Amino acid sequence: MYSLTEIRTIVLGKGTKKTKIQTLVSSGISLNDAERYYTEVTYRNRVTPDKNTIGVELELSNCNVEDFIRDCDSLGISTNDSRNNYNHRDSKTQYKIMTDASLTRDGENGTCEIVSPILNNLASLRKICKVLNEQNASVNSSCGMHIHVGAQKMTKEQICNIVINYGKVEKAIDSFMPNSRRRNNNYYTKSIKPVSERIEEILQSQSYDSIRLSELTNTRYLKVNLQALNVHNTIEFRQHSGTINFNKIKNWVEFIISLVNYSKHNKIDREIENIEDIPFIDEKQKTFFQSRKNELINA
Repeated sequence: MYSLTEIRTIVLGKGTKKTKIQTLVSSGISLNDAERYYTEVTYRNRVTPDKNTIGVELELSNCNVEDFIRDCDSLGISTNDSRNNYNHRDSKTQYKIMTDASLTRDGENGTCEIVSPILNNLASLRKICKVLNEQNASVNSSCGMHIHVGAQKMTKEQICNIVINYGKVEKAIDSFMPNSRRRNNNYYTKSIKPVSERIEEILQSQSYDSIRLSELTNTRYLKVNLQALNVHNTIEFRQHSGTINFNKIKNWVEFIISLVNYSKHNKIDREIENIEDIPFIDEKQKTFFQSRKNELINA
């Protein structure tokens, strides 16, 4: 039986999908596993943040904004203190510091939300996390991290698939999130399941053109926020807990981008509860999120 490295070489090599799967099966891999490996490797290979515009929002319970701005400036990172000028304007160059009334303060400093500019990669965000960690900024259970993915080039069908697919894997995602970010345990991150099921019902009886996606909900406080389509022309993913750990941020961004790219051509047809069964992430990511799940179990 082939190793994971050999499987990757076969899938990314020359030949049709059919011949590649036949080659995998001939080594003793089951047909279902061969098709799963093909999907994982193919879509994972297409996934880099550079191919998708993204935005990241970090909520903090303890941050000295003046020190943060000073240290960012020393690294050549432009910031904008917007705490007294709350707005939803997107920036292409500056990290905005905003207020957020939903946050609970810890420590001697105040709460805030740091909103990234429109990003093509995570290089500047890595530096932001370094600054925050060096300043001993912190998060608590009231904090979240939100990821915006640009939807300008997405079709309505692809957006529908994203919502449906997130709903199908929501239980698996819940398993590696703290209790405060799981299904209906947080007012600001409610389950997307009712919306994803509603979309499936509509698609069975109507065309995609008849769906006004942003009007399927009366709130933005869902794990997948479609109302961001009207405000930013993005889809907002709100479920992740607050963090300034760059490795966690990077892996979650890659998870979301993998979901988005997979949904361009695929719709999951069953409920997925186990991380191992998520079709759009590779073995490395499965190991990462399984370790997070284990940490929560053993906490």
